[in-house]
Amino acid sequence: MKLGNMKVKRRYSLIWLLVDLFSVAAFLYIGLIVYTCAADIEELNKLNRTDTSLSFMRWEPLLLWVILGAAVWIVSLLLIFLPRKKPKRLYVNEKNAVKLCNTLDTAIACVRLILLHALSEGCYLHMSAILQRFSLDVVQLLCDAGIIALIIWFTWIRLRGISESARAEDEEKEKRQITID
Repeated sequence: MKLGNMKVKRRYSLIWLLVDLFSVAAFLYIGLIVYTCAADIEELNKLNRTDTSLSFMRWEPLLLWVILGAAVWIVSLLLIFLPRKKPKRLYVNEKNAVKLCNTLDTAIACVRLILLHALSEGCYLHMSAILQRFSLDVVQLLCDAGIIALIIWFTWIRLRGISESARAEDEEKEKRQITID
């Protein structure tokens, strides 16, 4: 991977692996919700022995949530694997470039996990509305938005800390070079 004009070797950490596993589980959960709703609707249509049409009960719109989940995965992978521009506000050298990229990649994976969780909540609310078991509970979605904001904020603080410590190290090296010469 490249950061500006520097080559950066990615390190896949245990935390990143766990977040990826939970992200896969969240994506499969969305698929499970769609499958369960489709099975329930098909069963209701089979049991409908009246002249009443149940055409309003369609499970196909729930496929939108699966498509959105796949889009979240694709966008996050593109953000992780495509080359990045060198940040203007942060001090980047050869030593801290790996730390900066790994911190940013982990943050992207964490945001992906929370977004997939929010999509599963939205899919569940949509399924509840289709099956007429609707209860509007958006508190979890608001909590997810808050958690995403906190992840971004903590990541920015961490990136600034890495940048400042690298700058201080380089300035200390320069001072030592001047005193030795």
